[in-house]
Amino acid sequence: MIEIVIAIIALVSSVITAVVSAIFNRKNEIRLKYLENELAIKRAEQDARRDYEYEARKRLYQECEPVLFQFAELSESALRRIYALARNAREGNLGPYRYWLSTDNYFIRSTIYRLLAPMAAFKLLQRRLTTIDLELDHSINIQYSLAKNLYYTFSSAVDLARSEPSIPYDPDQIGPELTNITESERIESRTKHPEKYWLQGLKVGTLDILTEHLILSNGNAIPRIKSFGEFEQEFFGKGNHTNTSESNEFEVFITLFSFFHPKTRPVLWRVLIAQAYLYNAIIYVRSGTTQASSLNIKNFDTFKVLLKIDKTKSECNWKQPNEIISDGEFCMPFTAAKNYLQNIL
Repeated sequence: MIEIVIAIIALVSSVITAVVSAIFNRKNEIRLKYLENELAIKRAEQDARRDYEYEARKRLYQECEPVLFQFAELSESALRRIYALARNAREGNLGPYRYWLSTDNYFIRSTIYRLLAPMAAFKLLQRRLTTIDLELDHSINIQYSLAKNLYYTFSSAVDLARSEPSIPYDPDQIGPELTNITESERIESRTKHPEKYWLQGLKVGTLDILTEHLILSNGNAIPRIKSFGEFEQEFFGKGNHTNTSESNEFEVFITLFSFFHPKTRPVLWRVLIAQAYLYNAIIYVRSGTTQASSLNIKNFDTFKVLLKIDKTKSECNWKQPNEIISDGEFCMPFTAAKNYLQNIL
């Protein structure tokens, strides 16, 4: 009898074990199929993401690289012209009696072109990036960010004047001490104190118009930046007089640089220093001498190395040998431009 009970118990245990095993096996099969399905979905998502990123990157490089290449070359040209302005001031060509920017037609025209052409290249880049994800390439993203900040330097004259160490700047002459003066008195104030009252920046709308003049859009052809020869012939060549609508647009820029000197146009000089810093960073990033993934323009203490502040000070030394000016006064625009960039980057 005991043997029968033991046999029955063993049989029941075997049945229970078999049932439990079947249940667990079924659950494992269901779970395994679920996991396989999840993996298949994730694999499909990864494949789709990889395909999207591949196509997006290909389009990003196709659309941007030609413009970025030209932008880098134009940036080098603009940087050399900023350095040349300082050199000419040091050599006396922008001094009290030799205003090349007001008397030398080639010098002012080439200055217009070389300082505006990179801005025009940015406008081209902006057009091409309207539907492209810049986050796909960190290097291009940084170059675009720097180019964007560069574009708005001309319209940031007031901010640069206020950047520490601040200097007075009132081109509209709306200060309380100028409330009731006449137009002739305004002109006299502007002439006597150009460092404070002369216009030393451009409105964004004005800059938009000027840069658009440098872009050639011809039918179905890909828009491009005009060469200096095309620019000069179109706006300053024979048959084009200064009273034409096109030339009048650039008269604004000519007026901006009329009788320019770092001492008499200190706000504009700050604008140019800020541009020089940004051009140095743009050229450095473009050169690929460091891993773009390691760059972070939000970390200014690290990023400011790319601005080449000391080199810019050396290249932008406009002091003549017999000129007496303190180091503090000379360094003011460089410090102000650095502080300005630290606030906006």
